[in-house]
Amino acid sequence: MHDGRFALQFSKMQIREKQLGPEKLRFLLLEKGLSRELIEDTLRTLYDESREEEVARKAVQKRVGECPSVFTPRDKQRLSDYLRRRGFHYDTINKVIKQVEDFPQEQT
Repeated sequence: MHDGRFALQFSKMQIREKQLGPEKLRFLLLEKGLSRELIEDTLRTLYDESREEEVARKAVQKRVGECPSVFTPRDKQRLSDYLRRRGFHYDTINKVIKQVEDFPQEQT
């Protein structure tokens, strides 16, 4: 029971402070010596598809600001790499980058 409480609190802190995705969080929890079953239960509790996108958007905002005025292919690749290192899934990365790319056009 103590491990479950630790896993949940540690994970919430990592998500809030570092905007980490589920894959990076899984790795960190494994490093802490927690069981795979407990880790998967914790990740299921904290993440669903919309929650992962929300955390990824916050990571992007922290990285590039609210709305980049120009978004080059190189910027897109760097942002994708950044989100991957933070532990987000490829489908989430693609959705969030698409939203960032489309945002400036919506403003005009």
